[in-house]
Parts: sequence; structure tokens; C-alpha cells
Amino acid sequence: MRFLLTLARAYPWRTALTLFAMLLAGVMEGIGLLLLLPMLSAATGDENQGDDSSLFGFGGLVTDTIRAFGITPSVGPLLIVIVACILLKSVLLLLARTQVGYTVAHVATDLRSALLRALLAARWEYYVRQPIGSLANAVGSEAIRASAGYLYGATVVALLIQASIYAGVALLVSWEAASAALLSAAVVLVALSRLMRMAQQAGTRQTQLLGSLSTRLIDSLQSVKPLKAMAREDLVGPVLETENKRLNRALQKQVISMEALSSSQEPMVAIILAVGLYVALIHWGMPINTVMVMVLLLARLLTHLAKVQRQYQ
Repeated sequence: MRFLLTLARAYPWRTALTLFAMLLAGVMEGIGLLLLLPMLSAATGDENQGDDSSLFGFGGLVTDTIRAFGITPSVGPLLIVIVACILLKSVLLLLARTQVGYTVAHVATDLRSALLRALLAARWEYYVRQPIGSLANAVGSEAIRASAGYLYGATVVALLIQASIYAGVALLVSWEAASAALLSAAVVLVALSRLMRMAQQAGTRQTQLLGSLSTRLIDSLQSVKPLKAMAREDLVGPVLETENKRLNRALQKQVISMEALSSSQEPMVAIILAVGLYVALIHWGMPINTVMVMVLLLARLLTHLAKVQRQYQ
């Protein structure tokens, strides 16, 4: 994340616009989800139950707010407002993701330009100690990986913003259910943190091996004519093959950690939602319309937190 903060300072306006658009998109989706509660109440004929229709009278509060804007809290107008919120959210997300895409391209380009300027300004002694292959690897693959790191980091921040919106809306509807879901999500994230460390180790190993393989390959290709002339190319092949196999093992560890994380998150989220649904209906006696909205909110919240962990991985 330190690298992400460095790039955010380098591109302040793009980063600020991206985060602002993501925040508004999350607010729009939160409003759309909130409007589901009075819409379901109107559809099921429970809109006149007042404060008893949801915990702490939240359903009545939303209905009164809707009336204050001159909107009749019936199914038709509420559906129109919900669709409008979704459309506006999609436009804002498009703006944010476009800015992130532009910034990713600028990051890769600027990193290459800065490296090329530094190489041209370096002293002769630097080139004596530095393999040419490592420089080519840095200009090629490492600049792309660094820009991809910015993309994943920006996605993590965006998902955290949206998850915060969902958490806030869920706390407004039922702070008990939302608090229990957040606590359960924290337990799940901590339980799966070992897979994060496994991915970090695999990524570090990949960086080292990819740099080593690229360096050996490019340096060998520079000397391929003398090697072929002396029929000694068999000295290079085993070394490159060994590096390639080590890189393959690091990639396998990365795949295992990513798939294990993804496969573990889904059943855990399902268990949390199932337990929450049972408690809300049986023990708390919440009405079905409130429970449906809460399940939707908590499902979105837990899914976004799971995505945050995967993107960070």
C-alpha cells in the first residue's frame, strides 16, 4: 500500500476524482438498497405498520424522507427511483474505472521513462556491475507488474469504500445484525490470512526468479553466436531450464493460494448469511421485508470484503 500512496501523490487529481466517483457510486447504490424496504412494505401491504415494520422504526423514517421529496412511497415511483440510482451508479463507476485505467497506463509509461532517463545518466561503472538482462526485465515486465499493482490497490480502495457504504446502511437498518456480520467477516478474514502470506511469498519468489531468468536469457542470447561457434550451447540450456522450473513452482503456489482463498470465502459467507437469516426470523422475529433487505445488504457487504481480500492478495 505504500507504493499505492506514492502513486496517489504523483497523480493527485486522477486519484481524487476516482475516489470521489467511487464514493458517490456507493452512495447511489446504498440509496437504492434503502428504498427496497418501503417498496417491499408497499408491495406486501405492510406500509401502515409504522415503527413496528422494522427495527427502530427505520422503515417509517425512510418513508417519511421519501414523502419529503414529493415522492409517493408506492411500488411504481420507488422502482423508478431505484433504477435511476442504479443507472447513476453505473455512470459513476464507468468514470472511476476509466480514470483508473488511464492512470495505470500513465504509471507504466512514466516508470519506463524515468528508468530510461536514469540509465542514460548513469556512469560507466554502473554498467560494468549491472547485467543488461536485468535492465531489460525492469523496462519490460516489471513496469507492467508495477502498474498492475496500482490497479489492484486502487480496486481495493474502491471496494473498501463501497463496503463502508453497505456497512453504514446495514447499521441504520439493524445495528445488531450488521455488527454480528462485521464481526463474523473479521473472523473469516483473519482465518484466511495465512493464504495471504502464502501469496506474498510466492509473489516475491516470482519477482526474483523472473528477473534472474530474463537476465540469464538475454545475456545468453548476446553470446549465442560464440556459443554456437564453439558448440557449447548445451551449457546454457540446463541453467535456463532450472530457472524456468523454479518459476513454475512459484506460479503454482500463487494459483493454489488464490484458488484456496476464493473457494474458502464462498461457503463461509453462505454460513454467515444462513445463521443470520435463522436468528433474524426465529429469535428476533423481524418482518420478512426487513429481513430480505438485510440479507441483500449483508450479502453485498460480505462479498465486497471478500473481493477486497482477493484483490489485496
